[in-house]
Amino acid sequence: MLEWVRRETLLDVSINFIPIVILLLLDLLFLVVYPWQRGTVSSIGTHVLTLFPVVVLAFATYHASRAIELDAAGDQ
Repeated sequence: MLEWVRRETLLDVSINFIPIVILLLLDLLFLVVYPWQRGTVSSIGTHVLTLFPVVVLAFATYHASRAIELDAAGDQ
């Protein structure tokens, strides 16, 4: 599936994996241990504020790795 990704590229974009994991764990924490009263608006808002950045960061990471690979392929 990811045969176009080299080890060096993974090292370059691995810095983005840490915030993705932190945001996913935070969302899981809000889902499992929700200390406030469960309301629909606050619950949806909490999940949107944690999952939207995960999607954006994953999208940016994917395109950054593609750009790094294309640049490395052009230099050879």
